[in-house]
Amino acid sequence: MRAHERWAAFLEQIGDRHDQVCKDAEQGAREALLATDFDPTPIGIAWMAVTDRLKELERRIIDTWHEKVEATFESEGYDQATQIAERRKGEDLAFNLENAREASEMRVFASGARELHARALATQKAKNCPSCGAVLQIPITYNAINVTCAHCRSVVTFEPGTTARMAVAFGSHALAWEAAQPEWLVMRQAERAMRDARSPAPLALLKSYERAQIAYWFKYIGTRSYLEPVLGDVPHEVRSRMEFWYRTMDSEEEWRRAGAPRERF
Repeated sequence: MRAHERWAAFLEQIGDRHDQVCKDAEQGAREALLATDFDPTPIGIAWMAVTDRLKELERRIIDTWHEKVEATFESEGYDQATQIAERRKGEDLAFNLENAREASEMRVFASGARELHARALATQKAKNCPSCGAVLQIPITYNAINVTCAHCRSVVTFEPGTTARMAVAFGSHALAWEAAQPEWLVMRQAERAMRDARSPAPLALLKSYERAQIAYWFKYIGTRSYLEPVLGDVPHEVRSRMEFWYRTMDSEEEWRRAGAPRERF
């Protein structure tokens, strides 16, 4: 078997292991939530070990390239262009696995939040319309809200109990991240393109990453502000999250030369 075939088999093996760890951990988290009577704390602790395992698999790709694979490609006479292309396959896989790890964690915590919320509604008396008795469709919320009965159109004030509030505390980040996942992935890709270019990165790549970040934060915070009204001034929250990145741009030659052209919003 030639070097490129062994490398492809190795990458496939790492991808399969990573996927299986995610699946097993997600299933274990669902079972743990039930076993602990919906106490989310053990999941948060256990997931740190899952993250370590997944990161180790991700790191192994490039570590193995440096330790063994690159020399094998050279000894078998592969040209430089082929070696660069094969290494890129490993880098692409590592990037995709990092994204999969994040998505797996967010699924666990968002799913846990929804289950906590469902449990809260099941045990809370004020879940039916006082006018017609129909079950109210109540979204996950930390604060008291007005809910319109879908059956008789009466407006009812719903006050979430302790368990319902716990659902928000446990999962607001994950729920907002899920809503903004497409924007998050675009942001990740823009960041990778900028880093691949290295400093001094072209202004076009810097601006692409800037816009992608802004789009993600607007979607993420816009969703989370419903769960946590304290975040209601979305543009202010986005600007505060972008400020650190803007400070790092002071070291980018093309950004400075263009006059630090921040997007306006």
